[in-house]
Amino acid sequence: MIFVDELGGRIHAWLPALQMQRLGSHIIEGETYDVQNFVVRNYTDIQNGRCFRKVFYIRLNHMTQVLHTGAVDYIPHNVFQFTKLSALMAVVGDDQFLIDVVGILVEIQPITSFTNNNMEQESCIQFTITDIEKSAQVIFYKEMAQSFNQAIHDAVQHPIIVIISSCKAQMVTGNGWRLKVRLTRMWNQMTRNAQRVAINLIFVDALGGRIHATIPAPYIGQLENYFTEGETYDVNNFIVRRYADMQHGRCFKNDIYIQLNNLIEVMVTGGVDYIQQHVFDFTDLDALYTAAQEQKYLIDVVGILEQAGPLTHFRNRLGQEEQYVEFRITDMFTSARAVFYNEMAEEFHQAIQQANQHPIVVIISSCKPQMFSRTLS
Repeated sequence: MIFVDELGGRIHAWLPALQMQRLGSHIIEGETYDVQNFVVRNYTDIQNGRCFRKVFYIRLNHMTQVLHTGAVDYIPHNVFQFTKLSALMAVVGDDQFLIDVVGILVEIQPITSFTNNNMEQESCIQFTITDIEKSAQVIFYKEMAQSFNQAIHDAVQHPIIVIISSCKAQMVTGNGWRLKVRLTRMWNQMTRNAQRVAINLIFVDALGGRIHATIPAPYIGQLENYFTEGETYDVNNFIVRRYADMQHGRCFKNDIYIQLNNLIEVMVTGGVDYIQQHVFDFTDLDALYTAAQEQKYLIDVVGILEQAGPLTHFRNRLGQEEQYVEFRITDMFTSARAVFYNEMAEEFHQAIQQANQHPIVVIISSCKPQMFSRTLS
């Protein structure tokens, strides 16, 4: 067991088998306790697998008393001392101490069953985590493999951050960030003066997580033709960046995005059916007023097309000719006005003219709700 004291210090505790029946059911992860009458022992010089770099541990025995204290907010729930993935090679072969690591899940293999050397059936799952500097391959076995596999399929926030505590480093692999993804959307980022300053991309990974990527202006000529919406790719050696605190217009509620530059490697993989074609996180139309107050994040909406206006031409404030199409969508409870401009307006106008299935369902992804003349759009 790992205890955390009121100063944030970690203590390794050991409960012998003889005391399991008396004390085991009284100790629950996450709860706080007063523990009395235990024995403090020094590790032996040859004792391996120590949870952290301390010379002693505590042993619970027949005289130990464990009293539940209830919620104690000033004691941290978890305490870690992370080893960088770039430093794993230095601790490979060190059997004396275990380590803590953290990284973003970037690749995972299906859970696999196999027969061990004792002809017993077991299961394992392999995956890769990464930080800004290095990647590392991880393997979980048996119950841990099963629970991890379930946890990643139940995860609702992406990217998934994996923390592994008290683990043993055996091998380091990889030399940079790597993703297997499908490109679901790609569009130009324009200034008010109609200058293209970047290309935005939305990737979907094997776990159904969405990743926002950008190609800055200096690399557009080199990279633009590498990508086609709907295709799947292996993308290596990109840069992971955090959004600035005041950065608005984030495609979804992630703290990070990836930036593609002249060092990336892009390979078309093809035939990757398990990566979804599209992933959305819809906002109800009756929640648009609240969303309009939030400038930081863009949203996804869906609705049935109620009415659509004609493709209309106009001149903007700079005297440049533009075009727009205005339409309304409804989710049967609330309706909202939407406006597309220029290329998007043309494509939408053409698409609804050619539609042969009705009613027409419209999905708008990464859009910004605004109030115009007291009308929600």
